[in-house]
Amino acid sequence: MSNNPTNAIGDKLKLQFADQWHAIIGASLPSAKTLSADATVLVYEDRICHIESRQCITLSTLDPESVALAAEKLFANLAQSPTLLLLLPSSQFLLTEVNLPGVARESLRSAIRLQSAVLVPSYRGELTFTVSTTGPIGDHHNILWMSDALLNEYFAALQSKGFFLAGLMPRVLAMLPEQSTGTLRDEDNRFDTHVTIVDDNISHWQQVSKADLEEPQYEAQWNENLSAALPNTKLTERHNLEDYLDSGAARTLNQYVFVPAGASAKAKQNAKGRRITQAIAATVVVALVGASPFFYQGYKRAQLAKELEEVMLLSSDARADQALVRDFESRWGVLNEFPVQDISTMLLALQQELSPSVLSSLEVDEGRVQIEGESSDPQSLLERLEQNQAFSGLDFSRATNNNRYSIEMRLSTVDFDGYKQWYFPDERR
Repeated sequence: MSNNPTNAIGDKLKLQFADQWHAIIGASLPSAKTLSADATVLVYEDRICHIESRQCITLSTLDPESVALAAEKLFANLAQSPTLLLLLPSSQFLLTEVNLPGVARESLRSAIRLQSAVLVPSYRGELTFTVSTTGPIGDHHNILWMSDALLNEYFAALQSKGFFLAGLMPRVLAMLPEQSTGTLRDEDNRFDTHVTIVDDNISHWQQVSKADLEEPQYEAQWNENLSAALPNTKLTERHNLEDYLDSGAARTLNQYVFVPAGASAKAKQNAKGRRITQAIAATVVVALVGASPFFYQGYKRAQLAKELEEVMLLSSDARADQALVRDFESRWGVLNEFPVQDISTMLLALQQELSPSVLSSLEVDEGRVQIEGESSDPQSLLERLEQNQAFSGLDFSRATNNNRYSIEMRLSTVDFDGYKQWYFPDERR
């Protein structure tokens, strides 16, 4: 690490960004060395600066193409284009507050993503966000937003010039003092931004256009809000470019870095490559173990396979007979298992219960029996039939007078529905 204080700042930024990259993308990625930012680039008004070398050049406009062209000039003397962490003006970002009661920390990002359309309804484009998942568990959360299209435009523009944009974040949240609680102020010729930090998490984010502060009443209200945000805490102010370049600390709020889709895809690709490498290595190890001189196990395996082949040969006739029986059952079962209604037995049982009643009509169809006739006590006849084990499911099929009866029932020993379900499952009934 260089003895130059400014270079020391840059080294700290690189190391910390490498650590936070793992926190954002996940522990399944390769080592931080392959994903760390080699250079930190700061955009301030019409200047773009390389923090580590303090070199700055003029920036024509704050758009991705202009930033990429300026970065190309800024690093023209380097043999290899570095991986960048880009610090943009705070005015490029928006913070909203949301209450999500009962949402677990691991589900917080998914819950916000589902409600993104209503959390910032005035913005018509696609938005991407960061939110802290390391603070105290609670219902209140502060979400930092920026344009998803703009984030990926920065990545594409820098990539076209040979740079890899590993991440992007508000400059007010980079190069911070060591205190984890305090107030940060980022000021340029157009905007004034105050951010309240509590335990390294955004508590308040207040931003105003300086053109609006020309009205005395609005300026008084702005100052009142600032003094009430977090009183009696240390205020860190950045009023100009030199305040950033001369900063004596280089700490960033890791959880508020925006990772472009291209960078995320690259990280996942690297992780996949590592998993493939590990799988190949494991396969090689297994192959070596399998090829080791365990000849006895190989001999026993071959011997058992030979014995199995002999047994299969000896049992071939029995298995053929078994297959023949199963084929016979499948072909003739539909006939052999056809439900037998045993009409004669049913008539004897019916005669026993009907006497001395008169039977005038009898219908039997697939185990369903319907009888009609005359009886001095039809209700008593129904009760006697219910107690007979030969019948089930008895009921009067229609209204009767005092002497007439009409009864429906089923033969308890016949199950046509089960027979059809077993042999004709696709038949519509």
